[in-house]
Amino acid sequence: MRVKHVMVALCLICSGNWLLPAEAGVPAEAYAHNKEGIRLYNAGKVTEAIAEFKKALTVDPKNADYLNNLSSVHLSQRNVSEAIRYAELACKAKPGYGKSEFNYANLLLSQGKVTDAIKHYALAAKAAPSNAEYQSGYGKALITGNKPADAEKAFRAAVKVKPKSVEALAGLAEALRGQKKMDEAEKQARLAVQIDGNDPAAHLVLASVLKAKHQDKVAAKEYQQVLKLKPDHPEAAAIKAQIDYLNNKVDSRIP
Repeated sequence: MRVKHVMVALCLICSGNWLLPAEAGVPAEAYAHNKEGIRLYNAGKVTEAIAEFKKALTVDPKNADYLNNLSSVHLSQRNVSEAIRYAELACKAKPGYGKSEFNYANLLLSQGKVTDAIKHYALAAKAAPSNAEYQSGYGKALITGNKPADAEKAFRAAVKVKPKSVEALAGLAEALRGQKKMDEAEKQARLAVQIDGNDPAAHLVLASVLKAKHQDKVAAKEYQQVLKLKPDHPEAAAIKAQIDYLNNKVDSRIP
């Protein structure tokens, strides 16, 4: 089973993830409108928040942070088309800005635009080589685009920055599996599980590696662990089918 890595969320809407630029040169009026937009959104007043963000843009129309915030708000309301529009405008307003490129890439990948997503993930990774999240995002897109060798490089960059990142280690395992480097893939997958045994994604990657190595019994157990940790997993039906298939193979070999 191929592990799906499509990310559908642009960013979590909470005070810690809002972009509130405070650098020199930001017009005070625009800054105030943006700050008020954040306050209103956190108070559940979405329409009013959007109006404030737009006022900030009226004063400072090329501010990528304000455009990103509008994109995030629209995504939180499931208005994907507007989220994409503002994310694209943010990239055009400040080309190569890591946050904008990463956010836009996430949206593109969620819409199946893999080639375009890879391009923008690459820009994000280049802009912030020490950001493990950007490097891992780039790697996931490359796996989706069937480029496991390039994905391996991206995930290794992420692991170098953040050695205990389960996301990066699991992604690295998947990239290695895609190149049939099975022993190294198993090593990285097991390390991810060791770091966080409650992460279903780590168990899912390990299961896929073990299945590829024809270790059917232990692979089935890992798939079972995925469903134990996340019964409503989006791939639950396919995982159950894999469990049945592997258990039937094991039973057929019992004398």
